[in-house]
Amino acid sequence: MFTDSIGAEQFTSLKNSRLSLPFDKMEIILDNINFPANFWAIGKIYAYQYASVVYKEPFVHFDYDSFIIDNVVDALQRQRIIVQHKEEENFYANYSAFGLQKNKFAYNCGIFGGSDVNAIAEYSAGALETANTLRQFTHPTRDRLISCIFEQKYLYDFCEAKKIRPYLVSQNCRESYRHYWHNKQDSGAVKEALAFLSRSYNLGT
Repeated sequence: MFTDSIGAEQFTSLKNSRLSLPFDKMEIILDNINFPANFWAIGKIYAYQYASVVYKEPFVHFDYDSFIIDNVVDALQRQRIIVQHKEEENFYANYSAFGLQKNKFAYNCGIFGGSDVNAIAEYSAGALETANTLRQFTHPTRDRLISCIFEQKYLYDFCEAKKIRPYLVSQNCRESYRHYWHNKQDSGAVKEALAFLSRSYNLGT
């Protein structure tokens, strides 16, 4: 578990409760990261970088609102770079002034990881450099999707430059994967997520 001091206190306080999560190890690596609130993906980039540089082992990150029910270890462990899916949005083409390519594409990182830890380390360093550049020119409320630029748009440009074709989880695991990222405040979506997991694991209602 990579977290900050506040997160470590919260997880420690839950250690003997039914909400406790079975982490083998907890490392405080996210203290003193000074970014605006709309840079919500920045902690993920630091975690990607730390995992690839310090541990040097293949890994897969799942966003907290994404779920996969099949055993996909064998399929995923052979992939250089793993992402959720490819996106195409016009607003991605608006950041060429900040060193990004003028195209409409990005890779969604609801799932991210892979076996090429050297490439992930290089990507993470570039993503952090891009984030540092962008925070000087963005507004904390107007640019609410800026994290999609330094995490997802930059990842697409990086993979294109390195001629890497990521493994697309949504395409290859279509029936077993769900990501509820734009419906977190929708009670219907929460109920559907719980029903999906209950059906999948025969938990009943």
